[in-house]
Amino acid sequence: MSWTQKLRNPFIQQYAIEIVFPLAGYFFFDWDILIIGVYYLIDHLCSQILFFRRAHWVNVKGPKPLKNRFLLSAIFAFLTFLLAEIIAFNYLVMETQEMTQKAVLEGFYDFTISELWILFPLVLFVYHLKDQFTFYARRQYLKLNYKRYVLWEGVNSLIILILIAIVGLLWMKFSIHNAAIIFIFIGLKIGFDLTVKRFNSKQSLID
Repeated sequence: MSWTQKLRNPFIQQYAIEIVFPLAGYFFFDWDILIIGVYYLIDHLCSQILFFRRAHWVNVKGPKPLKNRFLLSAIFAFLTFLLAEIIAFNYLVMETQEMTQKAVLEGFYDFTISELWILFPLVLFVYHLKDQFTFYARRQYLKLNYKRYVLWEGVNSLIILILIAIVGLLWMKFSIHNAAIIFIFIGLKIGFDLTVKRFNSKQSLID
């Protein structure tokens, strides 16, 4: 398979967005930990937006569609987890980078004005493209149990929050270098996707 064909693979495009961009930003474009953390929070938000769209399809294409209250409850739970992640990350940046709250907000504002406004729709588009080829075209929504699909995704979000807390505590305790933290995070993310997330996805299949 040629490199051109490989780059068309939606999974490769997704991991390029998730891994290559932050590393290139840190080592070549002077992205700091704040910017990289915001980038990954946006990446997480985009993945969840597209997940809830997939979940809606699983529901409406299923044999007995449920009312929207179940999905709305899941969205509220995700937003709660996301808020906890933002608060934890904000605290970690202030503690490990010796930044004030004002400096954190100014850094976020500058990143939003300069780059985030284009990165957000780009990341969202990459996730959309992957879904078109791997979920909708293959009619995966017919193979999933709606309730289990949503509940196991909630388990994923809870595990992510726990991992952030553990890594954050170790980061503060041992004063781990920023570059090492980035590689640790990337390694954990890949490991999470290939193990926990894959296992939980199998639990969502129709019996």
